[in-house]
Amino acid sequence: MGPRSGSEESAARLQNERPEEALTLARGMRLSRDTPPSWRAWLLDVARAHTDMGNAAEAVRALERLRRVAPGWWRQHSAAVTLVRDLGDAPSPPPGPGRLAGSLGLTA
Repeated sequence: MGPRSGSEESAARLQNERPEEALTLARGMRLSRDTPPSWRAWLLDVARAHTDMGNAAEAVRALERLRRVAPGWWRQHSAAVTLVRDLGDAPSPPPGPGRLAGSLGLTA
């Protein structure tokens, strides 16, 4: 098996319950106009890592960025729906999940 991409490494770290490492890897990743929308999934990993670490505001920021850079893909991804619902259902939800939910066609 060949070397993993940064997004694959980030996802692997999350699956192994190491969100701090996932965020460290994600900091070195950059998006360009040539990056296919499906490869931008690492922003979901970033949002999940922030959620796992209790930083809901940063999770919302990552999800808002994903919505901007891959709007079509964003609306079709079940992990985005799950994260937005989790953030909105939190005891003290941060600002933003309502807007994100609306862009996914979710209702309260």
